This record gives sequence, C-alpha cells and structure tokens, in this order.
Amino acid sequence: MRQSLTVHIPQNQDVSYSLYAAGSKIAVPVLSDNQGEYIFKFTGGTPVVLFYTFQNIKRAFVVTAWQDERDGEPVTLPGVDGKLCLIARFKGYRIRLLDELLKQLIDQDEHYIFTQPLLFWYRLAAVIQYAKTKQTAIETLLKGL
Repeated sequence: MRQSLTVHIPQNQDVSYSLYAAGSKIAVPVLSDNQGEYIFKFTGGTPVVLFYTFQNIKRAFVVTAWQDERDGEPVTLPGVDGKLCLIARFKGYRIRLLDELLKQLIDQDEHYIFTQPLLFWYRLAAVIQYAKTKQTAIETLLKGL
C-alpha cells in the first residue's frame, strides 16, 4: 500500500520557489511552529498535482508516493517528503490546460477526481501532452468516469 504524502508549502521568501498542491487531503493543513510553511497531508495511493514556480519557470507534476520497483525510478521534489512516483510532468501551455481542467473538476466534486485509479491519470496526462490536444479528447476521457 502506498504511503501518504506530506507537502510543505513555503510562506516566506527564503526559498527559491513557490508551490501549490492539489489532492485529496487527510486533514486540514497546519502552519508549522516557526510559521514558515503550511504542512499538507494527502491520502496515500492518490495522485497529488504540484504546481511549482521557480523564478520565471513554471512546472507541474502529477505524483503519488513511490511504492516499489514497479513504479520505476523514485523521484524527489522540493517541499515533498519521501520518494515519489512520477505520473506526469508538464510545462508551458499544458500547465494551463491541466490547471483549468482541475479547477473545473474540483468545482464539481472536490475529491472525486483524486479517487480515480492511477491508470486514469496516466491516460489524462497522455491526452494533455499530445501536441494537438483538443478539448473533445479530454471530454471523451472524462465521460468514462
């Protein structure tokens, strides 16, 4: 079974990045003792979407906790505890596609999209990454939910 993920979102200017995380939270985020970061805990086995901004560079990652060798090589990212299984990585225009899609789906039901199996997230990432992605392709995938 996959472990839960802990994400530390910095609240001060001492770090070189900003971070936004979306996923199925276990509990309400808490402010650290030194008030330098918010600590989010996400349900084990569910995907977490991380949006990073490093100065002028934006990146988005869909990850879950690393389980074993079948997940491939483990990945580490700033602000996230432990080893991660990388489902997808986005840059450029595709970050906006992912963000808009997540906002739409979260508005409908905050947790439903994050309870989908990892295979759905691999398929969704493939559709978004395809260079000629059309909204109808994404809608067709979402109809299967």
